[in-house]
Amino acid sequence: MHDAGESGGGAPFYVMRKVSGQPLERLVAAAETLSERLALIPHIVDAAQAIAHAHERGIVHRDIKPSNILVGDLGETVVIDWGLAKVIGEHDEQVARPLVDLSDTLKTRAGIVYGTPGFMAPEQLRGAPVDERCDVYALGATLYHLLSRSPPHHAKTADEMMKAAVAAPPTPIRELVAGVPPDLSTIVDKALAHDATQRYQNARELAKDLQRFLTGQLVASHHYSPREKLVRLIRKNRGVSAAVAALVVIGTVLVIRIVVERNRADRAASDAQHAQAVAELHAEELTLTQARYNVDLNPTKAITMVKPLAAKYWREVRAIAAAAHAAGVAWSLPAAKQTLSLDMSHVGVRAVSAGEDGVVRLHDLVRRTTRPVVALGAPVMARFADDDRRLVIWHGDQLTVLDPASGRRRDVTVPMAIHDLEVVRDIAYWVDTRGALWRLGLDGPAPLEIALDEPVRGLAPAPGGRWIALSGEHHLFLLDRSQPAAPALEVMVGTPREVAWSADGEYLGALVDDFVVAVAMAPAPSIIERQTVGQRLYVGFHAGRLYVMGPTGVAILVRSDEAGDVNTRKAISGAPVGLTEARGGTVVAGASDGITVMSRDGDRTLPLAAARVERVLASPRSPYLLAQLEGRLLLWNLDDIQPRRLLDQVTGRALFADPDHAIASGTLDVPTQAIDLATGAVQPLGPWTDLRAVASAGPGRATAIIDGARRVHLVVPGREPLDLPGEIDIAAFATDNLLVLATLDGYIAVHDIARNQATPLAVPRARLLGLAWGRGRHPWVAAAFSDGTLWRKNLVTGVAQTAPRTPRLDPRHLAPRDGKLLVGADGGVLFLSGSEVHSWRADGGFARLAATPKPLEDFGEAGADAIIAIASDTTIYTIARPSAGVTEALASIESSSAAMSPDTGVLVAIERGALTVLDPLVHQRWTLALPNAITFSYPAISTDGRRVIAKTPRSLLAWTIELPATAEATVRWLDAMTNAVDDRSPGGLGWR
Repeated sequence: MHDAGESGGGAPFYVMRKVSGQPLERLVAAAETLSERLALIPHIVDAAQAIAHAHERGIVHRDIKPSNILVGDLGETVVIDWGLAKVIGEHDEQVARPLVDLSDTLKTRAGIVYGTPGFMAPEQLRGAPVDERCDVYALGATLYHLLSRSPPHHAKTADEMMKAAVAAPPTPIRELVAGVPPDLSTIVDKALAHDATQRYQNARELAKDLQRFLTGQLVASHHYSPREKLVRLIRKNRGVSAAVAALVVIGTVLVIRIVVERNRADRAASDAQHAQAVAELHAEELTLTQARYNVDLNPTKAITMVKPLAAKYWREVRAIAAAAHAAGVAWSLPAAKQTLSLDMSHVGVRAVSAGEDGVVRLHDLVRRTTRPVVALGAPVMARFADDDRRLVIWHGDQLTVLDPASGRRRDVTVPMAIHDLEVVRDIAYWVDTRGALWRLGLDGPAPLEIALDEPVRGLAPAPGGRWIALSGEHHLFLLDRSQPAAPALEVMVGTPREVAWSADGEYLGALVDDFVVAVAMAPAPSIIERQTVGQRLYVGFHAGRLYVMGPTGVAILVRSDEAGDVNTRKAISGAPVGLTEARGGTVVAGASDGITVMSRDGDRTLPLAAARVERVLASPRSPYLLAQLEGRLLLWNLDDIQPRRLLDQVTGRALFADPDHAIASGTLDVPTQAIDLATGAVQPLGPWTDLRAVASAGPGRATAIIDGARRVHLVVPGREPLDLPGEIDIAAFATDNLLVLATLDGYIAVHDIARNQATPLAVPRARLLGLAWGRGRHPWVAAAFSDGTLWRKNLVTGVAQTAPRTPRLDPRHLAPRDGKLLVGADGGVLFLSGSEVHSWRADGGFARLAATPKPLEDFGEAGADAIIAIASDTTIYTIARPSAGVTEALASIESSSAAMSPDTGVLVAIERGALTVLDPLVHQRWTLALPNAITFSYPAISTDGRRVIAKTPRSLLAWTIELPATAEATVRWLDAMTNAVDDRSPGGLGWR
């Protein structure tokens, strides 16, 4: 809520942010299957938590229903229409009763009841005082509606519904909807209890039980039978359970053989096995649903949930895991229960931690391993030194210089206990508990005190090593190491609370009293910015911007000499714990409940359910990010969750030439460029603009580029680009050497690259509607023309065929530029006709392959086993091969910009501004990148589905998607992704 109060006339008001999206009611109506509706339950959980927030402040909503729960464009849930909300115990204002009912919402019966029939508690309908349990009933009724697509006590009129609600509880949901999980049914029944004392007593209790259900834990309100507990035990311990189950079945059969006849025992055993199989199937489907829910809430948890199912449901698991991987999956490294210091090596590939257990641990962030190097028996702290070859370890007045490789050490007793210590190359600097500053060469003589004008409390060396910032009692100082005899330079009067250097050491940011200052170090240190920010806790200077962090979040400050005066603010989750810079100008804000990763290419939040972050650490020279928790460190690789910046300039659209290479269209100022996605190398090609199409013979082979003037530019490795004559609309490689060229006027030719010679394939007979081509030893080319004919030719054998007046050929569904035909290795051609897919077989005959419920606009192959078809309203269907069975895979794509991988059937689209990946074969979609003030355009996906590229106004970005091709590879991928295990604890995670 942004604001609230009273208007000038005394009317109360409140102001909330505008949320674009659609009501939950509409989503429920569009969800045809129970599994689709179960996937909407997280919105009920979010709504219950929002209502719980109100309940805890003495407020009831009184009109909760599906139309008042809004699902935003980015998946957020907002409870709206608080116009009937009231303070618990507050009397309603009495107003006159209207002469007619204005709607089913009982605002028309003011002074009697407020709410909506079907979603009002019995006591609310009787006019009794309203409390939290009435909202609980409404939430339960909303959940009932989600599962059954109708409210409790559904009837023709509002009066009939109200009378039924007052008289008796509704029909149990398990009797109305087959397949509702028993524990979820129990939650619904308790929320809708006719006796208010038997309900959840507030929305928080309901939200917690729903959360337990979604995360696979035992639901408090449900009584689990021994059989149900057994099924859950089987899911958790499949190997042991299988052995135990086998013994039980064998023992049971032996007893039954003794007691009853053999045939009856066999039937009983068969029924039991079938029941167990059904129960396990439902449990597995529920686990997949719960894992999908956890992708955004706790991606590491999602991985632990699907690991046991990877072998059986590898395609479904692969999609869920890919979504979780993009959201940020953590790896755990052991640490002290209370870590006192955490330091990263200069290049950011190792870390050293030390803590209250006296153990110093080295962490290899690349191999994700930990090695204890020394145990000193007392709480210690440690820093890297001497280009990361040695460590400086200290506790009290004891200092140790240790070489971890050889074990050699030097122990030094210093004059006073050490308060803060940093190392610059092979010299240790520290502040003792009196505020005196000392230095010690790691191989030198005794420590030397450095004279200062006042005591200091902390020190921070610049990355280059020349300067050291000192936080004095009343001043911010800078010590110049290049001039040992010079006194410390006074920068500013005040009490420094936090300082931080830019990654290049050229700037210093500092919080001094209520100010934030930026200090430029060249040509001489000087303050270039000073702003009042109040009580902030952390500061950073990154990419020319000051960042400050406090309890309300992170602010990115606009310099006072810049146009505009609006600072950018980023919310955080929990209490601030740190601000650090990662590679590529990324800034990481750590908070107790989660981590926010901020960059020019979009922000990402790493949620940490049931874990409290104590510190965050990153390096500007590596992709690794560490979070310190009690007893462990969590490690992420930012390469897994952030895009790679291919071009840092304004460019046109980009298209894949092959899975490892892309072509970026030129502009008036920038030439068209070839990009090696494996190495990032960029090669200028030519002054070609408005890129239309790209075709490649394969990695390291020829590429054909069609520009906005319809000219074809042939790029062959080792040669200068060659401009082919004429204007061309379509280009495609049939072999490494044969390039098929076509125009919309019906001209089709093949260009021999080795001979640089074009040969016409077909005499133009009519306007070209579509073109398809194959690759291999005997490639075919097929075309559809505006006179209704189909044509095909084998480029090796020369065999050509024409089908005049093709039955049911509908030119409206053949897009000319994209060539919406498919041709197989045997010359068979598939084409669209309305809502049908037809085949022109290799033997010359025609057949209808499949029919979909809606007219089709586009289609493509997803490997050899399926066809992906997109309807005119962008509903996606899968057509199985060879059965031709049609399945609605995904609801409509809310985007006009999408691309598909022909090898995998995976699509990438821009939906509501977010870059979304869709896998129709397993009915999954997930967000690859949120807009976050960034506009994505021209998405493209490689033929193998492993890479995605998209344009922003000032850059070209690339993402890598892991898509293992087999069940075995998926299992290995999941094992390598995280060492977390699902231990059914409140946080839901344990660690190997």
